[in-house]
Amino acid sequence: MDYLSLRRRTLLGNVAADGADAILVSNPANITYLTGLARPAGYLFITQGRVVLVTDPVTVERAEATCPGLATHPCAEGTALEAAAELIRKAGPKAAVVEARHLTLDAFERLREAAPKVSFKPLPDRIEALRALKDPSEVEEIRAAVRIAERAFRMFAATLREADTERDMRDALDAYVRRSGGWDVAFPTLVAVGDRGAAPDPIPGDVRLAEGSKLLVDFGVTVLYRCRLTRTVRTPFGVTPTRRTKRERLEYDLDDVFAAVVGARDAAVGIIRDGVPIRDADTAAREVLRKAGLIDFAPAAFGHGIGLEAVEGPVIRAGAEGTFQSGMVICLGAGVRIPGWGSVKWADPTLVTRDRAVPLTTTPPTLSGLG
Repeated sequence: MDYLSLRRRTLLGNVAADGADAILVSNPANITYLTGLARPAGYLFITQGRVVLVTDPVTVERAEATCPGLATHPCAEGTALEAAAELIRKAGPKAAVVEARHLTLDAFERLREAAPKVSFKPLPDRIEALRALKDPSEVEEIRAAVRIAERAFRMFAATLREADTERDMRDALDAYVRRSGGWDVAFPTLVAVGDRGAAPDPIPGDVRLAEGSKLLVDFGVTVLYRCRLTRTVRTPFGVTPTRRTKRERLEYDLDDVFAAVVGARDAAVGIIRDGVPIRDADTAAREVLRKAGLIDFAPAAFGHGIGLEAVEGPVIRAGAEGTFQSGMVICLGAGVRIPGWGSVKWADPTLVTRDRAVPLTTTPPTLSGLG
């Protein structure tokens, strides 16, 4: 199956309904989605029967090597925008859609000046809507990223030392991601010890592993597609008793909180299938945390789409519009953030199918993080 051609044909059919006969794509993630080219630059111009990547000469070489059949237009002189504008002017479409969420106002005005006879229209989130439903090739790309992430985390957990700082652990995990086959991390890795897991956005620092009873780890892997794993594990060493850590050690029982969080996640997983309202998963997860007395510490959302970007639609939250559809891949999880005590979170990439939700990971939730 030529999924790339199918995506472009579907997109052209959608924009034709908007009265346009050409598309200028500028968002790199969307260019990758429509061409298969990793780390693209420039613009993708699409009309009926024509797909042209307008970019710099170096990217042209990569495209010719990795995307056979993709037409390219190098901008040897001037900018890619100028070359794209000239291409549009010569093609002479009646109307062309552009990505209003990505194209700058300056670039838009320059396009209109260069091709005054073309009517430019904003492109609704057509490509993002297509990207929300993964085809089998995309699911396999995400599975490959997940396998790398799980391998990296096993290496990470096996090499923890009592004296490791958050910064040490972050750097080690990032290195394991690359050693395991990842191109890079999907976003800045979070490693937080003890009560620091409750900070709004803790930057890994000099706090040692032995200074807390639990460790929060939130990381991802980029290959072509991305994955994200969130884990809370019990510190494998004794906690250094201090006044600062007393509340973190004693106020809430880690096993009880972890059980409630996993129960909330399982409640969401249990109802997700094709056609179920997205908000219902949020409701199911919140009900478990409410019964456990932890609803005041619940997150704003219990998951989001993932794929070519670390965060995509849809978002699982109260009041969310729409329904789950087969082919969606959600970073689905649950968690609580208790100020002064810490956070307990667990999240995995999960595939929505016709009759159930299928986690793409192989590791069940445990406080060892390893099943």
